[in-house]
Amino acid sequence: MTSPNLWIPPYSPHQERLFTQIIALREEGLTFLEVASALNESGLISTRGTTFTAALVHSLFKKGRTRVKRLETPVSWTIRAEGLTFLRLI
Repeated sequence: MTSPNLWIPPYSPHQERLFTQIIALREEGLTFLEVASALNESGLISTRGTTFTAALVHSLFKKGRTRVKRLETPVSWTIRAEGLTFLRLI
């Protein structure tokens, strides 16, 4: 059985808040460097406890968009009978 939506790890409240703020700042027209500066100035830290850089913000933005796209995609399942062995019980 395969599906692209088989398991999507949940975001922690901190990750959700960061992604929401990054999206909001990007919609205001800020660059990744400006978003990183804004997050650092507001006293936020990354999930791993580091300060934000443009590369980190870009990575969070890209991965977050991919996650949202995956969550919004309708679930499709493929079930194949490869490798299944059926036993006849007497």
